[in-house]
Amino acid sequence: MLNIVREEYDHLWDQFLAGSVIAFEKIFDTYSPELIKYGSKLTTDDGVVEDAVQELFCELWEKRSKISRTTSISYYLLTSVRRKIVRNLQKSRKFIAAYQMQDTCFTLEPEFDNSTDFIFNHLQDSIQNLSNHQREIIYLRYYSNLSFDEISRLMELPKKSAYNLIFIALQNIKKSLVSKGNIVSELASGILGALAPTLLCC
Repeated sequence: MLNIVREEYDHLWDQFLAGSVIAFEKIFDTYSPELIKYGSKLTTDDGVVEDAVQELFCELWEKRSKISRTTSISYYLLTSVRRKIVRNLQKSRKFIAAYQMQDTCFTLEPEFDNSTDFIFNHLQDSIQNLSNHQREIIYLRYYSNLSFDEISRLMELPKKSAYNLIFIALQNIKKSLVSKGNIVSELASGILGALAPTLLCC
């Protein structure tokens, strides 16, 4: 996930802006798989996703002299590729204007050792029952490790709305798991207990 390399690779941005081909290739190799993964959750059209990622990196290199410094490569790239995917879908008339009404399908699966298929399946079902915006904000917060400031700008939401959206999403996951029985209910309490402190972080 992007958060694993976030601090380690942020210094590459300055090197890239200075014209380092090696830094640019490192950024591409490090972040492009996650950008494709994120894009594939916004649309099932793989061609649109791949074109957006390729277009983004081509523009980055061509316009590097005009690009500003960033404190978060992951936020910059996720925001940019999201914007390109939406624009490309609009051009191809495949984009549903009611995205803000959560009509598109943002897919999300839990990423952990699913040695217990019973628990994994229940958690996956709970996540898929969330709205598209709830799944997206869970992904951005816990998979890509973006701050709430970054998420609110990326999703074009007030920061308070971003807080509320993720809190409701976690509550819905818990309610769904609790309804499955005692064993899964204990898992629900553990999940909410582990994730809740991150709501206090900017």
